[in-house]
Amino acid sequence: MADAYARAISEYPIRHRVKPGITGWAQVNDYVENWSVTFDLLILGQTFSQSYREQMQSDREVERSDEAMMGGGMRLSDDLS
Repeated sequence: MADAYARAISEYPIRHRVKPGITGWAQVNDYVENWSVTFDLLILGQTFSQSYREQMQSDREVERSDEAMMGGGMRLSDDLS
């Protein structure tokens, strides 16, 4: 099957030079041809930024849930600290 892909997609074998990551982003986005330390740092920064935004969103959802459960009074998370 890999041989069929290699014949159909000229850059298919190049994708196997990179170890697969969690998401496969490198293989899908032609990272191999565009690799640089700067690009790695950009990806790392975007990863941390996205993780931070998702954590902040999750925290806000917990706060809203706590307030709804307590009728707008004390939050359950206040009791845990």
